Amino acid sequence: NRRLMEDVWDPLGITENVAGGMEFVEFSQELKDALKQASIDVVIPNWVDRNGGPGSEAVTMFNDLVGPIVGVTIDANGKAIAN
Repeated sequence: NRRLMEDVWDPLGITENVAGGMEFVEFSQELKDALKQASIDVVIPNWVDRNGGPGSEAVTMFNDLVGPIVGVTIDANGKAIAN
């Protein structure tokens, strides 16, 4: 559940890691945008290839369940498209 992760796990993990000596540094919007673009250009298309291609059940599940959350869909050619 995404809400559990964002509201409970993330803050708890940050608190515990900082207490253990790590430094928390917030990602800049520029870095977030670059990571999303790398996912669209490279990571997702490679994942599609490894999981049976554009017509696979994995891609259907991604488009139905993950895509609406992350704002990305996979087209019929296996290309990731930002919504």
